[in-house]
Amino acid sequence: MRKKFRFSKNSITWKIVMLLILFIAPFNLAALYTASTSIGNACRQTEMTMESLVRLTAQQLENRIEAANNFLSSVLKERDDFKIFSEREIRDGTYYRAETSLVSYLNSNAKNGVTTDGYFWYRPEEGTSFAGLTDLFGVNSMKAVQVKTELIDWLKEERGKGYARWGLIELGGMKWLIRVCVTGDIYYGGLFSLDASKEELLKSAAFSDMEVHFLEGTGSAETGRKKLSVSCVPEKANLLIQLVVPKSEAYFRLPWIQLLCIVLMILYVLLIPVLILNLDRLVVQPLKAIRDAMILLKGGDQDYRIPYRKASEEFLVIDETFNDMADRLKTLKIENYEKELARQRMELRNLQLQIRPHFLMNMFNLLYSFAQIENYQSIQKLALYLSDYFRHIFQNGKDLQPFEREFMLIQKYLEISELRYPDWFEVVYDVDPEALEVEVPPLLIHNFVENIFKHVMNYEQKLHIRLEAYVDGEEAVFTVSDDGPGMAPEMVENINNGVFPHEKEGRIHVGIANSYRRIHYFYGDRGKLSVESMPGEGTCFQIIIPREADDELTDCG
Repeated sequence: MRKKFRFSKNSITWKIVMLLILFIAPFNLAALYTASTSIGNACRQTEMTMESLVRLTAQQLENRIEAANNFLSSVLKERDDFKIFSEREIRDGTYYRAETSLVSYLNSNAKNGVTTDGYFWYRPEEGTSFAGLTDLFGVNSMKAVQVKTELIDWLKEERGKGYARWGLIELGGMKWLIRVCVTGDIYYGGLFSLDASKEELLKSAAFSDMEVHFLEGTGSAETGRKKLSVSCVPEKANLLIQLVVPKSEAYFRLPWIQLLCIVLMILYVLLIPVLILNLDRLVVQPLKAIRDAMILLKGGDQDYRIPYRKASEEFLVIDETFNDMADRLKTLKIENYEKELARQRMELRNLQLQIRPHFLMNMFNLLYSFAQIENYQSIQKLALYLSDYFRHIFQNGKDLQPFEREFMLIQKYLEISELRYPDWFEVVYDVDPEALEVEVPPLLIHNFVENIFKHVMNYEQKLHIRLEAYVDGEEAVFTVSDDGPGMAPEMVENINNGVFPHEKEGRIHVGIANSYRRIHYFYGDRGKLSVESMPGEGTCFQIIIPREADDELTDCG
């Protein structure tokens, strides 16, 4: 499995990104500042144009309001027919002539639209009313009838409360500016169509997408961050005029060269991720693949090779060179491994061939003694034993053999030892039949039995020896124990720790050290050698090996 690497500040990706930021970001910031300044100037110029428009509209509206106020004041002060109509209590011919004259006068002024877009009066006590509008909707328009009807209904309900100053109302789905005057029991006044003013304003404006809002009081409509807004409040009306234009209108008012610079700057900023992605694909990823391969090779994955990929010629050459190098390293490692294996085989053979001169001397002396007394039967047993012994050592290249063969050799050795030390020891065997099938290195257990006679045999008391072998799950356990004088605690500790500090001096049994190495050679950490011993209480060696040896550990033949 390939190892995943974390992004770090020392990686080439980080350095490339930092270089791009350090060398390119200042130009981006300068371009961004220039574009922002240009856009800001364009927005301010647009707002100034809007302010001029809204102030002009407010001024025109105030002029009309001033003219309408003067007209309404003159009607009250100068028109005799209005005085008769408003003050006369008797409804006679004079009253009705004055009413007719007033209606005609107001209607004619409403028609020409010189001051306002309409006039009206309403007498609540009699329920009489009048409303005249300028020709905003065409001749005999149903819209004009609807506006007049809603105006009279509004006067009947509200009677113009709060509209002594020009204010905003809605009639016929349109917005109007209205003023209501009161004299005696008569309500009269005038009104302006704000929708008509809006149409004139939109026609005179240079913006194609401008919004015009007429709002009551000093409130304003919500515009959002993408729009420009200016407003103005006429002094003579309870009204706010607000113009709203999208900021895009301001952008298109910029000179074409500035628009081109802004577009290029935006494209340049957007292309930075594309540049980084291409650098990552063309440079960073191939370098990461090479780095990963080197780390995997260093970590022991000798079989990993950089797969073929589409890349630049330089990286293809590096990939090919790396794969060739990895092949050579693997070949060299195999050669070194084979050399080391041959060396270990030779060392193992040397361990197996370390025939103790003391053992041979005793065997030959015993053979000589039997010959002197002409004990031919014992000579035959000893000769057969030595034959089996040497055959066991010089076996045909096999490193492991079933314990059954070694167990038979141990039994013969003890029979020969009985001839040498008659009635000086007793042996007890406790061998599980399954343990006889377990494969062990030649003479491994035999060595510990032999050491008893070499180092433990006491001529003053009878020695008791016990050989035990059994299978425990996936492990085979062998123990060789005696009730001799035991071992020193320091020696026990060294053997259990696999330490043999005085081996070359002969103070530690060479056979035990060799057995320890052979166990670890064949079984690694799965093989164990331990000893328990107390002075005067005897010694017990225990060997634990896997029931089935690993082929990789035992294949050295």
